Amino acid sequence: MFLKNLFLKQYNTGPFIGASRALFSSAQSYMSMINFGMVAALAYEGNVGKTLLAWFPWLNFWVYITVFVVGYFLLMLFEWKIVTPSVMTMGNQQGYKHQNLLRRDIEELKASTTTRLDRIEEQLKELLKK
Repeated sequence: MFLKNLFLKQYNTGPFIGASRALFSSAQSYMSMINFGMVAALAYEGNVGKTLLAWFPWLNFWVYITVFVVGYFLLMLFEWKIVTPSVMTMGNQQGYKHQNLLRRDIEELKASTTTRLDRIEEQLKELLKK
């Protein structure tokens, strides 16, 4: 039990760490696209390009870049169709588990509604007795 609490227990540290990570990740995705383009161009100009041209003589620089861009868009499609829904599901589960404000509001509404319904039922029973 000690090891489980030590290694698997999650801590609610507030929104700062999560917000910082989300902002950094969003900005990093733009930098990654720029970096990807530069690395692809340098790879073509180096040994990778020479090897590819030996195997595929028709593969000029623009076809090479087009293949990478199409591949990038296919990865984006995979991310949108499969990964994003899974991430959202995980986020919803974590939010529900770790003191989500909406969950607390719903529980308060449910409690007040239950109390109100109980009062209405009591009044109805009294009316039906008469």
